Amino acid sequence: MNPSMTREERLAAALAHLGAFIPVFGLSVPLVIGLAQNERTQLRFQALQAAAYQGIGLALYILIYVFQMLCGLVMTLGMLIGIILANDIAASHSSTLSEGVGVALIVIFIFCMLLMWGLSLVQALGAPVFMLIAAWAAGRILQQDDFHYPILGGMIARRLHIE
Repeated sequence: MNPSMTREERLAAALAHLGAFIPVFGLSVPLVIGLAQNERTQLRFQALQAAAYQGIGLALYILIYVFQMLCGLVMTLGMLIGIILANDIAASHSSTLSEGVGVALIVIFIFCMLLMWGLSLVQALGAPVFMLIAAWAAGRILQQDDFHYPILGGMIARRLHIE
């Protein structure tokens, strides 16, 4: 139970957590709330905790996207090299080296495709879980309970010297 926060502070803290539902722009909500608080209050803690949580989520999303784009680039380059090698094999009627490279390109292509599918699955399952945790945090705050994200909440509480 957290009686130290007023009703308005609890509402502001809940809105900070719910910023997770608006990717990128929602991160500004907890940042503004957290930075507007000069004291080490519970509201500031909740806002900074929500900002860190959303920032980590955004960074992971971008990282997964970059990996998917790199896989797509590798697959595209592999297909272009494969077309060039196919023309080489057709022109020379026999090229053991080109055939070996072609097999390696197929293996790389399949690996990249599986990696892209796996990353897409992580995004598809991770995004709803990410938002559910943020909604749970907002609900706990509105019910006058303390909320700490696992690991992250403790780190921020120690930094702000909040129990």
